Amino acid sequence: HEDLVSLLLTRGADIEHRDKKGFAPLMLAATAGHAGVVEILLNNNADIEAQSERTKDTALSLACSGGRYEVVDILLARGANKEHRNVSDYTPLSLAASGGYVNIIKLLLSHGAEINSRCRNCLFCRTGSKLGISPLMLAAMNGHAQAVKLLLDMGSDINAQIETNRNTALTLACFQGRHEVVSLLLDRKANVEHRAKTGLTPLMEAASGGYVEVGKVLLDIGADVNAPPVPSSRDTALTIAADKGHYRFVQLLLERDATVEVKNKKGNSPLWLAANGGHLEVVQLLCANSADIDSQDNRKVSCLMAAFRKGHVKVVKWMVKHVSQFPSDQEMARYMSTITDKDLLKKCSQCVDTIRIAKERQAAEANKFANSLLEEIDLERCREGEELQIYQIMKIN
Repeated sequence: HEDLVSLLLTRGADIEHRDKKGFAPLMLAATAGHAGVVEILLNNNADIEAQSERTKDTALSLACSGGRYEVVDILLARGANKEHRNVSDYTPLSLAASGGYVNIIKLLLSHGAEINSRCRNCLFCRTGSKLGISPLMLAAMNGHAQAVKLLLDMGSDINAQIETNRNTALTLACFQGRHEVVSLLLDRKANVEHRAKTGLTPLMEAASGGYVEVGKVLLDIGADVNAPPVPSSRDTALTIAADKGHYRFVQLLLERDATVEVKNKKGNSPLWLAANGGHLEVVQLLCANSADIDSQDNRKVSCLMAAFRKGHVKVVKWMVKHVSQFPSDQEMARYMSTITDKDLLKKCSQCVDTIRIAKERQAAEANKFANSLLEEIDLERCREGEELQIYQIMKIN
């Protein structure tokens, strides 16, 4: 309402009045993209560098955050501070990159905005250092491929790292499942085996989220499916994916020859982790790929026992048909005595019944086999006796 704004100003309205949230009229007009109102307010000496009370945003940072190109153009032409940092330490370029506003990024860079500016106190850094998240990293993690391409074309550092956690644009994109951005970064020679402070490779980051398309892109470019495990936990991409129950990602890794019989620091195999998590389809997939169903962790807890402890009835029902070793009744009773949760107790009781029935069936089959074997032995002895008698008769004759 440009005419009304002009009228109010001529009648002495306070141009710097703040609303309940601490925003001045110029900030509100910039946020909403009302370019004409912004011009009127600036022509009436509105403070172009005024900051919102809580977030410390200026009209420019708000316009960049909202993708208001025309307003950004006006504010830059009037000399707005293009390197202002809000309470999260984001510059206008960081905010535009985060939103993927390519035209605003171009505009800011044409006015000399610092392309490799780093925040120091955002959610992803909290460092207080000079090397926080960059505009490229923000665009990458939010999946803005065109913004990423522009920033790279204009000279962004592709392998720059956040100082405290060593994340790069690639690891952040993998963590968020941005396969188009991941493909772009790899085409520009981003380090496919870079490890953040967590010790995870980009492939492991993708495995954690179950991002199959990202996994395919990484593996197609040459990511090591059997890369050395995370130093702290000894986890691999396969143990991570199996633990989370990401069936399609586990399938992808197996198709690319991931080692099935790996164990993390606790001695957990991918199958053990899948059983422990109640991921039946993953359990079946791993067993179909020759995983050891009777494997145990460092505490001698078997895959079946792990599923039983968590009350995964369906997993237990399937596993008892394939294992060769069962937990003892004493072992199960000992664990049952520690359960206080009623729902878990009910599920574990069902598992106990299933395991006992399977053990009885196994014992019956073993007895049947033993009896059959004894019958064969007796029959063989009879045959031998008959043959001996015939031989003796023939010898006499």
